[in-house]
Amino acid sequence: MPATVNAGNGYTAPADVQATLTCLVKGTGCGGYSLRGGTQPGLRGIMTWSVNWDHFSG
Repeated sequence: MPATVNAGNGYTAPADVQATLTCLVKGTGCGGYSLRGGTQPGLRGIMTWSVNWDHFSG
């Protein structure tokens, strides 16, 4: 997931990231998606990092 609006493929709003994590962890708010492996209640978060864009964005 791009961490900044300057990243090559766009930007993912924090609310969309939260909704995605809620779907993965709790299985709710997934829209039309179904989780093949079931929910992942042990998932603790995600990390995005791009050293080039971090430097560019200050």
